[in-house]
Amino acid sequence: LKSADPRPKDLIDLAYKELCFNLASFYGYPSATGFSRVMKEKGLDAALAEQDPETRKLLLSADRAEYLTGLNRLFTFLLDDGGHTGFTEYELAAWDPEGGAFAGALEALKEQYDLGDGPRTAMKMAAMNGVKAARKEKFGDASYAELGDTAIFMFDAFRLDLDGWENYYHQGGELPVETDTYAAFHAALDKAAANPDIRNFVIDLSLNSGGESFAMSAMVALVCGESDIRFEDTVNGERTRVSYLTDTNLDGAIDEKDLEVRYDLNFAVLTSRETFSSGNAMASVLSDRGIPVLGERSGGGSCSVQCNGTAEGWSYTISNNIHLINAAGEDIDAGVPVVAELVTVSDDGTLD
Repeated sequence: LKSADPRPKDLIDLAYKELCFNLASFYGYPSATGFSRVMKEKGLDAALAEQDPETRKLLLSADRAEYLTGLNRLFTFLLDDGGHTGFTEYELAAWDPEGGAFAGALEALKEQYDLGDGPRTAMKMAAMNGVKAARKEKFGDASYAELGDTAIFMFDAFRLDLDGWENYYHQGGELPVETDTYAAFHAALDKAAANPDIRNFVIDLSLNSGGESFAMSAMVALVCGESDIRFEDTVNGERTRVSYLTDTNLDGAIDEKDLEVRYDLNFAVLTSRETFSSGNAMASVLSDRGIPVLGERSGGGSCSVQCNGTAEGWSYTISNNIHLINAAGEDIDAGVPVVAELVTVSDDGTLD
């Protein structure tokens, strides 16, 4: 179909009902999202009719640009959870091989409805800019630093380099410290442990927006011996605990010898509202293990990410029904509380 063609009535009906069904069946209803609480109680259609009838009108429009704008309003604003839920193809839709008319219509609607970052995402971005500037001033671009008796490991995402590990284990290559977060973390811990003056080790998650959960679990296991990750299905209430072991001694085998690897260091975690997804999960799991979390309450993001498609083939992501809980069985989407608040509010309302 050309983008200028009106959406057929039967397709409008199918796409809207399928959207309602997918969200009712698979959406995880993050606790920190206000609209999602109404949607959980009343369903998408009734929630839109009550809270945002304009978005409902757009989703049921025969005009394709209005429909895509409705998807963007729903996923980017009403269901904004900080990064897991979004209409991933809105910018792609603006690419118009027909001469720019459709892209122009989308841009006009974007301006009309003031579409940009959602409120929770905007809050995270503001926090990120402040923390990034403070870290840059103190440490430059370093990922590891030592200050007196304290070592700090700073990383902004969990990365996994399977090819690097294949090369390390089977080809005699170097530990992939530049491309794999677990490898870099292992090297940082070894360096700190080799310095007799270092007694404390801070895991700086203040700019960590998530990434590979397997890398996160391996890092927790390196600190604690094993890593317990707990999940709850918000549809049926089922709870699951998954325990991870990892090759902490780097001998190529996962066995009881890995439980003997211990670092005689006092650990702490540093978080901010930018700490999200797997970063939020790591802070929660380590907090459950008695490791203090410092700084500012983390930014949440407890649900797994699910990729969906509309009846017309447009892709979107949602926080799905499988989400993380702490050892007490509590949802952590509102973030992990800190034992020591290191953020103050300036006179102008900004965070220091």
